[in-house]
Amino acid sequence: MSLKAKEFLLYSKIYRFFAFLTAIIGFIISGVIYDKISDGSFLILLERPIVITYLFAPFIPAAFLAFLAHSKLKKFYKQAQKDGIDINSLRKRSDLYSHKNVKQH
Repeated sequence: MSLKAKEFLLYSKIYRFFAFLTAIIGFIISGVIYDKISDGSFLILLERPIVITYLFAPFIPAAFLAFLAHSKLKKFYKQAQKDGIDINSLRKRSDLYSHKNVKQH
């Protein structure tokens, strides 16, 4: 596997980790916003539909990072295919970390 392919895979995993982390933080922030705005009343969503926007706004960074992770993973698969590595074997999690697919330079 080439250095460029490994770089794409590394960035994909980093972006995916931070997407997961920001999703958890977004969930907490969304809960705090809902608690502050609604005071425990579910009817606030019917009375003020803009509240839904406030509740989903904290998830925008997580969605953006997930999109970046997916694009880096697609670039990784494309680069691995250029390197002559079987894409189907890479889809198995254990094969991503094995050294049998590494080409010596």
